This record gives sequence, C-alpha cells and structure tokens, in this order.
Amino acid sequence: MLSLVIPFRENSVTVLKRLFWSIINQVKVDLKQLEVIIVQDVGNKIDETAFKQCFPQLVQEWFYHKDVLGPGPSRSQGLQKAQGKYVMFCDADDQLHTITSLYNMYRAAKIHPDADILMAKYMNEQFDSEGQGELVEWSYNFGAVYPHWFNLKFLRSHRIGFHHALHSYYEDTFFCGIATRVAKNIIFTDEVVYTHRFNPYGRLQEIT
Repeated sequence: MLSLVIPFRENSVTVLKRLFWSIINQVKVDLKQLEVIIVQDVGNKIDETAFKQCFPQLVQEWFYHKDVLGPGPSRSQGLQKAQGKYVMFCDADDQLHTITSLYNMYRAAKIHPDADILMAKYMNEQFDSEGQGELVEWSYNFGAVYPHWFNLKFLRSHRIGFHHALHSYYEDTFFCGIATRVAKNIIFTDEVVYTHRFNPYGRLQEIT
C-alpha cells in the first residue's frame, strides 16, 4: 500500500530511531503493508543487520551510494525501487506526528482512490521570538515532499522525479512544483500527520 522513502547521510543509524519508533507505534494499520526504503548517501557502508533486528515489524530495504550525492539522487533511487501504491518521503531526523498519522492518510486514500496526491498538514519545529525551539502547525506545503502521499503510478506515468543538478534545498520544491502542476486530482486532508524537526547536525554547526 505504502512505500516510505528515507534518504540517510549519517555514519550512525541512531538518528533514524525516532522516526522508526513513530512508524512502529502506528495504530489501525497493518505494518506489513509498509515498505521502508532507506537510501544511505555516504561513503562508509553501515551494517543494517542489527537495526533490522530492532525493528522486525517493518519490511526494510537498504541501498547505498558510494559517494555523497545529496537527497535528490537518494530519493530518486528510492522512488525507482518503490512498489507501493503510494510513496511518502521522510527525512531521517523527522517523525510521524501522532500514532494515527498513517491511518488518517489510509482513510483518505480509501475515500479518494483516484487521487494523484494526498496533501496533509504538518508541525514545523522553528525558533520563537526568544530563540527557543517550538512546534508550529503549518498548512499545505507545496514546496516540500514530506507531508504528502504521491500516487506512484501517477508519478511514473508522467516521469516525475528529482532533478540531480539542483541544490539539495530545492530539489523537492522542483519535484512538488511539477507534480502539483500536472496532477488532476489533489486531495487536501485536515489532518496533521508529520513533524518536521531541526536538522541536529545543521543546528550543531550553527551553534559552534
């Protein structure tokens, strides 16, 4: 039913744990209907065996790049390997918002089986006026891939993918722009299904 594509660029799988816990804690869905595709965008291959043993409930497929190519090529590889009816893109350091996030999207998909894109709301971690982190609800984001489900048949029929030459901050904006431009049936849900977190490594560089 659903392929989750996760680009991953770190030298440790620790950063993935919060996301994976948020996935296996989902209720009212059959985890066997999920296909989790992790594309490791780093030179040193990580042994994923122990990680698979920690989360045996999930069907995990791991792929590797010899060199760091960026999130666009990683998402493209995951997109090529995906076998679900829908595909959802998650950042490795983010998480699903509630234990019913996937159920809410499944329900929308069943009501609208011909949807090209299912767009949801999300929580965004950002700085308040005092420089402290806070979660703020955002409505529909047309420039980021993570709060949405894309019909895989729709993407492939229009050959929609990630442009490898674009900067890593804009490759999903290009993808979403093309997808929403050619889509004939976009469904907007009222549910908050995703939490976008600060990049812990980017935040560390900012502090230091």
